[in-house]
Parts: sequence; C-alpha cells; structure tokens
Amino acid sequence: MYSITKEVIPIKRVKKDGSLDREIVERIAAQLREGKMAAMPVDSVFGIIGKFGEINERRIASLYSERSDNVVYMISSFKMLDELADIDKTEFDFLHRVWPGEVVVKLKRKNPVKENPVISVRYPKNKFVQDIISRVDAPCIFTACLRFRNKRVFKTTDIFEKYKKANIILLIEEFCKKHPSPTIIDVARGELVIENEGRIPAEEIKSLYFL
Repeated sequence: MYSITKEVIPIKRVKKDGSLDREIVERIAAQLREGKMAAMPVDSVFGIIGKFGEINERRIASLYSERSDNVVYMISSFKMLDELADIDKTEFDFLHRVWPGEVVVKLKRKNPVKENPVISVRYPKNKFVQDIISRVDAPCIFTACLRFRNKRVFKTTDIFEKYKKANIILLIEEFCKKHPSPTIIDVARGELVIENEGRIPAEEIKSLYFL
C-alpha cells in the first residue's frame, strides 16, 4: 500500500533508557549519511530528518515545510554546535541548562548571510535520536509536518500519507499520540525572547536564563 517508502521500521516502544537496538540506529543513520530522508519522532513529535547540508535543507523545506524557518538543525553534542553557531559564554552556560530537552533555540549563525543571520538549533532529549545523529557524525535537519490548521501529525495513517516520500520511516507506537510542541526561544540578539511556549514553561526557561 505504501510502496513509495522503501523501508518501514515498526516498534512498540523504546528501551527504558530511551535507546533503540544498535542495528536499527545504524540502518537509519546509514540512510541519512547517503543524503536520504527519514521520517521519525523527535521528542515524541513526528517529522522528517536529513543530514546537514544546503541541498537537504532546501529539499526538506520545499517538501515538508511552508516556511524555511521551520527547519531546525539538530545536534548530539556541543561540539557539533561549533559548526552551526557563534555563542558567547553566557549563552553556552544557558544552553547547558536547557539541553538536551524540548527547546529550540535561535542563535547567531556561524558565517551568516545577510538574509539569514539566525539559525534554529535543538539538542533532542530522546537518546535514540542522539544516537542516530552521533552515528551520522554531523548535525541533522528536522522539520515537523503540519496538517490542517497547523495540527501535528501523530496518527499512523497520517504519518504514512505525509511522509510517503521518505526513504525510511521509524514508526514508534508509544509516540503515536498528541504531544506539545517544543518551546521556541531566541537569544541571538543578546536577550531572551520566548517565541512559543510549548513543552517547557516560559517561567522555567526564564529561571534558567537568569541564573
């Protein structure tokens, strides 16, 4: 029925530590290293993921996102952050307090272009996502596909329909349910701006920023 997608990996739930079998992690990472796309949950929100690169960014944005600023760069270590953003010590200390977690942070882009000086970055909470990015050995690009009236995709049938052009789908049953969006904040201009209060309350973010 869904022959457009080359491979589907169905799983009921992740392990107690949030990880997946190494063989599954490597199967997905191998696809991403080759420049292909995977559909999978990131901190319980399904979306499309690809390896860091301008071609993949344009491709994912055009296929799955109405706005290019919905594309988020994901890391599995702070060393990867050095490839993406310029941050000072205050920002570095703050990021260590909120990451890994369900927070997207807008930062000053490294080697910025005039029309796009800011980059959205996320260090996911899920261990299996961190493991996949680590195996890719490069930052990854992610965007969540929205349905009518900006509703998140979480039902199995909708996931297959929206992500049928993905090369591989990781379908984790325990995440096929409604889940709050990540909190989105901007610190690129030297101050804290909360753009969307999602999973992490605004007051908690403020308390961590002003420590």
